[in-house]
Amino acid sequence: MGSRFRNRVEELRAAWKERRELEELAGSSEAGQRALLHELYRWATEAADDIAAAYGGELEVAVTAAEGAGGLSAFTVTIDGGYRLTLALEGRGKGRWTIAAALTLGPSEAPVAAGPSRGGARWTRRRLEELLLSLLTAYERTRTRARSGR
Repeated sequence: MGSRFRNRVEELRAAWKERRELEELAGSSEAGQRALLHELYRWATEAADDIAAAYGGELEVAVTAAEGAGGLSAFTVTIDGGYRLTLALEGRGKGRWTIAAALTLGPSEAPVAAGPSRGGARWTRRRLEELLLSLLTAYERTRTRARSGR
């Protein structure tokens, strides 16, 4: 039982360490947001590997990157061809930049805005993972409806 508590303590410590590291990247400058996008890309790649492992090859998971003049400008995580999370660097004028996210929750669905809400919320690994879990939930819901004929 003690090891479960230790795991929770280690997770808490790691989360706070990550938060401090992200604060260094989180400025609204292009360089800061581009560095944050690189970190999100790294996390997304790790998460895609975890998803593929959990589904044992049953589910196609891909991460594709788009390069702009300054390097990585966007990336997309695609699950089963039609479920996508896209994160892209966007200029907001006056030298301010942000990372915009959009979810596509099915092959025939239109993308919808996603990600941290404005007003102080920040990107974290957990927020990214929650968006990926939303894609998986949509995928599983579609599979269940197809089996039940709904």
